[in-house]
Amino acid sequence: MVTPPFRSGDQQQYVQTPIVKRPQLQTGITRVLVHVAETLNEPHDINKLAKRCAMSRRTFTRQFNATYGCSFGQWLLNQRLKLAQQILEQTSLAIVQVAEQAGFGSEGIFRKHFKQAFNITPSKWREQFKGDE
Repeated sequence: MVTPPFRSGDQQQYVQTPIVKRPQLQTGITRVLVHVAETLNEPHDINKLAKRCAMSRRTFTRQFNATYGCSFGQWLLNQRLKLAQQILEQTSLAIVQVAEQAGFGSEGIFRKHFKQAFNITPSKWREQFKGDE
């Protein structure tokens, strides 16, 4: 071992993670993801997406992970969270409406994922990052 596994003073050890580059070619997966990104508020079934790409679910999952470095579910959650951030910053919609527009099934699920991802509540996010109207 070249470096110690921990640092003194409760400082966490950070290791840079390489960023996975997205493909420049229009593949079946990227075309489907463009549609998914445009309709984040709708439910998306991985079996149907795989079928639209003319792949089995297993092949779709494997190729998606190899291309994007995460599962489809994690990618979808991240896209919905980004959309929710934008809605919170740009509108005065109620949190339940933000949850609906971002594609979360309920306000409770939205709050749970948002707090888990950003360590802050949606309301506090809005307070901190809302632009001038």
